[in-house]
Amino acid sequence: MSERSGGGSGGSIIAIGIVVVLILFFAFSQSGERPLERAATGTAGLVSWLKSNEIDARTFKGERPLVRDTVSVRILPLYDTDLNRLRVLPESREEVIGQTSENDMPVRVFRSKVEGSPTLVVLPKWRSGVRALGMAHSDLLIPEQELNRLISQIGLKGSRVRTDPQGFLTEKVDIDGQTFEIALMHRQTIDAGQNCQPILGTMKNMLFGFCEDDRGVGFRVLTDPDILSNHGLAHAQNGEAILAIVTGYDLRASVVVDLSVRRWLVDRDPFTAHYERNWDDFTRMFQWPFTMIWISFFALGALVTWRAFVRYGALARFYDDEPKAAKTVSIGAKARLLRLANHDEALLKSHIKARLQTLAADLLGPHRKGTADPLSALLPMIGRADNQLAKDFATAADIDGPIGDVMDRLDRFENCHDRIRDEFGRTPEPRRRTA
Repeated sequence: MSERSGGGSGGSIIAIGIVVVLILFFAFSQSGERPLERAATGTAGLVSWLKSNEIDARTFKGERPLVRDTVSVRILPLYDTDLNRLRVLPESREEVIGQTSENDMPVRVFRSKVEGSPTLVVLPKWRSGVRALGMAHSDLLIPEQELNRLISQIGLKGSRVRTDPQGFLTEKVDIDGQTFEIALMHRQTIDAGQNCQPILGTMKNMLFGFCEDDRGVGFRVLTDPDILSNHGLAHAQNGEAILAIVTGYDLRASVVVDLSVRRWLVDRDPFTAHYERNWDDFTRMFQWPFTMIWISFFALGALVTWRAFVRYGALARFYDDEPKAAKTVSIGAKARLLRLANHDEALLKSHIKARLQTLAADLLGPHRKGTADPLSALLPMIGRADNQLAKDFATAADIDGPIGDVMDRLDRFENCHDRIRDEFGRTPEPRRRTA
């Protein structure tokens, strides 16, 4: 009666689970940072906030094309201060804390995004050290010269960033006739210049406004990301303020927080195309030239089936034991020669010499080097494996002196011969003693 054991499968499942947990642990703990959208400077909280206020919102990371008709407004937070160059990947924790670009955005991709749909561009403000350390400090602000370079690259020539040296502050803003008190840390604004029209703030300190780049493409700009980021959304009435900004758009479709760095905007989603098949499509598989393929297939199947019925199993054998029968005949013939001839010892010596030559060729190779005497070549190899067998074989194969009892010597020699072939991995030849 067999016993059922479930321990093996249960142990395998536990082992796999431990491996998966360790992989996830190391994947998320090497840098000590959260994913960008869930970090302090991320926007996962904004998506949840909009959804809780019955606004269709989602994060887009570029997994599949973004369909134009499904986007009412694209919120485009920038995490790159140089759109013309790839960032240098940090190699130490200090470099991680000090880096100002976290997600490369080519300038051509940026221009394509603002052209493709209504876009709210959110300028960067903090180094990635805020995400790594979990705290906001003036030392972690992106330098103004890098932000000015970014503003120039997005087409706002002449605008300059202004960072308020005062730390945490609150101010009241008016959006579409509603007044909100917002809270910011080192408030970041820009000089509107000739390209922008302020909606919040002044020409010298624009917080939110409508801008046109040097090509005449219009988009809105939010200069301070703390209004909508995860760490700033809950301060004062920042959430209500960004809600008023978003609802200022025509929300017929989704609000998309775009974290992708590719264009990925199409008029129709190629993955949603559906083709209804009918029986005519199926019958095409049996039309020319597929007809010849099916005929060949059925012919081959018929041939295989017929052969299986005619011959099942191994090839027929005329004799059941050809090697054994041939060996038996050979041994019998040799025994008869020894009985009938008067030169018994000479015949036996010739037989032993021939067997030694064959054995040496099998075990040492046909082109062996060294002495021509096969027994002298075999004995050292046999002695290393079995010293007693080597002594017995040397005695049985000695043909220098008188033989004595011919049949006894032949039996001892063949015995040792078979043991040697078996010892060194060769199948011993079957033999039968013939009296």
